[in-house]
Amino acid sequence: MTTRSATLGCYYRLLLPWVVLALSFSTVHSRDGISSPLIQDDNYQQQHDDHDMTEKWFHTALDHYNFRHDTKETMTFPLRFFVTERYWKEGNGTGPCFFYAGNEADITVFMKNSGFIFEAAKEVQALVVFAEHRYYGESFPFGGPGAALTPKNIHLLTVEQAMADFMMLNVHIRQQYSMPPTTAFIAFGGSYGGNLAMWLRLKNTHLWAGAIASS
Repeated sequence: MTTRSATLGCYYRLLLPWVVLALSFSTVHSRDGISSPLIQDDNYQQQHDDHDMTEKWFHTALDHYNFRHDTKETMTFPLRFFVTERYWKEGNGTGPCFFYAGNEADITVFMKNSGFIFEAAKEVQALVVFAEHRYYGESFPFGGPGAALTPKNIHLLTVEQAMADFMMLNVHIRQQYSMPPTTAFIAFGGSYGGNLAMWLRLKNTHLWAGAIASS
């Protein structure tokens, strides 16, 4: 055996266990024994606890910074978010708020794949909020994606505008639940949402007690 062949054989032996592990996580077996991707498995989703999440809507400013002169400060659009009081009520409404900063997809996608947040919320009796990012899911200004995604209107899809939405929602939730000023809001997020969570904490320390960001 040549040196090159021996080296390649060594690499293959090292990589094989990781390939098998990756494949085992990427598929699940349905009742009839056919493998299918985990995210598309209906049985898995039916068994997944929804944690009593309730869909709600919040009217946020269309343009927080007057980017365009023809958008008035009074113009708003409905931003969707989900909230569960299950664990918060168990603590008599004295716990923190875990706030997931939605990123570039329908917020329900992240809600169904963020079990860690609910596990942690149960431990500390936290209110859990999943906020949808503007221009995604069902949170479109201008009446829907048809008008919102035009060259004239898409300029309001920015990091700054999205962060302002979440800051306004933070204040709205504090008021709706009569929270004392000392209530800690922890921002959560992954990938781009992780950056949002981090930036929210860095830019507005009076509203966010901390952030947990993942890649």
